[in-house]
Amino acid sequence: MLTPGLFQKLHLARFTENGAYLMDETGAEVLLPRRYVTDAMREGDTVEAFVYFDSEDRPVATTQHPLLTLSQVGALDVVASSRIGVFLDWGLPKDLLLPRANYRGELRTGDTVVVAIEADRVSGRLVATTKLGAYVSNREIAVSEGDRVDILVAQRLDNGFRVIVNGVNWGMIYDNQLFAPVKIGDRMTGYVGRITELGRIDIMTRREGYDGVVEASERLLRMMEDNGGSLPVCDSSAPKIIADVTGMSKKLFKKALGGLLREGVAYSDDGGIKLVRRR
Repeated sequence: MLTPGLFQKLHLARFTENGAYLMDETGAEVLLPRRYVTDAMREGDTVEAFVYFDSEDRPVATTQHPLLTLSQVGALDVVASSRIGVFLDWGLPKDLLLPRANYRGELRTGDTVVVAIEADRVSGRLVATTKLGAYVSNREIAVSEGDRVDILVAQRLDNGFRVIVNGVNWGMIYDNQLFAPVKIGDRMTGYVGRITELGRIDIMTRREGYDGVVEASERLLRMMEDNGGSLPVCDSSAPKIIADVTGMSKKLFKKALGGLLREGVAYSDDGGIKLVRRR
């Protein structure tokens, strides 16, 4: 069965002037336009193709990879607006509609918005939605405390950012856990700090404990190497300056630097921290 929004393995049935027709197991056909047909393709081949609707709302196949597929959640950029909603760049020739009924507030060209892809209940066309309850929830927690996780920044709140954890759960990063600027749509690595009895997942951007200090020391060493052997901060620098230069809290910076000083690979003076040059 041809399912718009998904990659499917289809049978190459025949070539035409417009491209090639691909067929599923039921005999339903869809056009793969000429620009996606390669010289290596032959009748009878199996072609993995993505099925969606073209600018005239006809089912069509492509070998291009969209940024999101059916039921996936991710960040897309607004490229145009109209009375019926806004259009998003999802990596295919026809932009994806985010209907006005599927979001709140105002969106402008250039904004980034976190959405899921779904089939419109009436027309069956693929559309975007910011109503993510069917795709992201904490009814079942898929992570444990201490886990390293992938996070997608989804919403700014008064005390931090609401994030999507591993694509399935909601989490929260509080402002005191942020040591570098972030914005809606950013993807980053985090660590599960705490899961409350109510199912709230608190995310940290730095690993706690010994492993986190070792990781920070290695990162600090790489930063000095990439910056000509020094950084313009030391343990007496203001927390904001340390965060701006290294992306670390002052507490973690001092622990990481302490490890490098004890190993004799770096030293500190009023001008900052420097690598020890070996002769």
